[in-house]
Amino acid sequence: MCQWEPQTVQRGARRFTLDRSSTTLSVPEAGRRLGVGRCKSYELARLGLLPVLRLGKKLRVPVVALDQMMRDAYQPASLGRSASEGED
Repeated sequence: MCQWEPQTVQRGARRFTLDRSSTTLSVPEAGRRLGVGRCKSYELARLGLLPVLRLGKKLRVPVVALDQMMRDAYQPASLGRSASEGED
């Protein structure tokens, strides 16, 4: 089994430790996985477009739900034209 070392990331004056063993992510961490910023992440959560759990005042994003959301949204590009395309 491959072992993964936790990684420390410096972002301005803040330090984050990324640990793949976590079952949930903060909203900004989930946003980084999606390639969006902190404000957009919270906006997506507010609109219900990002799966979140509310634990008291904290919002957490389940990794499993985020991965499933990305799998469901993934649509590979067609490698060729279908037979119905181009027919009139």
